[in-house]
Amino acid sequence: MRIFLVAGEVSGDLLGAELMEEMSRLSGGAAEYFGIGGAKMAAAGQKQMAGLDALAIFGIVDGARSIPRIRRLIRDAAAEARRVGADVLVTIDIPDFAIHLSRALGGGDILRVQYVCPAVWVWRGWRARGFARHNELLLSVLGFDAACFEPHGGEVAFVGHPAVWRARRRVEEVARGEPVAETRARFGIGEGAVPLIFLPGSRRSELRHNLGLMAGALRLLAEGEGDLNLHILSPVRDDFADEVRGVLAGLPWGASVITDEADKWRAFRAAGVALAVSGTVTLELAAALVPMVALYNVSTINYHLNNLFIRGRVRKYGLSLPNLVWEERVVADYLRRPIGEGAIARDLRRLLTDSDHHDRTRAGLEAVSERLVPAGSESPSRRAALEIYRRIKK
Repeated sequence: MRIFLVAGEVSGDLLGAELMEEMSRLSGGAAEYFGIGGAKMAAAGQKQMAGLDALAIFGIVDGARSIPRIRRLIRDAAAEARRVGADVLVTIDIPDFAIHLSRALGGGDILRVQYVCPAVWVWRGWRARGFARHNELLLSVLGFDAACFEPHGGEVAFVGHPAVWRARRRVEEVARGEPVAETRARFGIGEGAVPLIFLPGSRRSELRHNLGLMAGALRLLAEGEGDLNLHILSPVRDDFADEVRGVLAGLPWGASVITDEADKWRAFRAAGVALAVSGTVTLELAAALVPMVALYNVSTINYHLNNLFIRGRVRKYGLSLPNLVWEERVVADYLRRPIGEGAIARDLRRLLTDSDHHDRTRAGLEAVSERLVPAGSESPSRRAALEIYRRIKK
């Protein structure tokens, strides 16, 4: 069994490696792997024609300049998949590259699989028809993807969300290994202080647009009525740490900037509330049952482009994934301009002072987590591997 996998980002590299491990178990070690990936996929046994940097594009100008190179890479990848006699093509996320590669390999006997459906429910909905047509299987990590692709004849299998699965496992491991009291002592959290998770984004552009706004909301929170006793826990990238630490130093509460992955999950388990830039991290917080306020502040140009192209689901429920999954505003969510620091501070204050609201939000997040990965179910990577393996064996 020969499987040609293509990932273009670090998150896809992790998904690919996990999928490869499960395919190896199912095949009794008979599967061989080829394609494009990163260090984790290489360690899992992929023979790579190129690494993740082959698909790296930065900005509009670089994107335009990269078109000839990307077209060559599509041709080369299609040729390589045929040369090695691939039984399966698995493209992981990277929708723009994936659709062209799957189209290039059409008409043959290679099973074409898209792992992580493109977000056609946000914008560019016309892509659903192409992905349904040029893939024999679409592996969904969000339960509502099927409604977008099945009307066009696409076969969609919901496998669960890997980020929720991993987050749940990490928090459970922390709970077994360290009491909350020890975690509080580890971070220097004072008696009675409520830990607040502060997540200003994982990309430099997100940090630029959101850090000041989020810090301003916390300053207003500190100036409001009633004394709030908080401790800020901020898991961030190493290269963001100094900047975030400098901003948090101006607040009247203790703060811990965290760059260690294990400490991130300790912080999530101990947290009472969170303020986060929208993204996959909101699902990790949901899995850890941390009520949150989410936001996504963008440039003025991007805001107006969003208004032109963003589709109904996001307009109705907001950008945060917990809201989109549950089809209800489980968390306070801001995707508009101007985003007011005062509104964010009011929503945080409500979570911190209204125990009924906090508990309802926590119950909603538990339901979201359960919908994405039902308790006791197999891992998303295992379910994805089973879906592929069954079709190979038909």
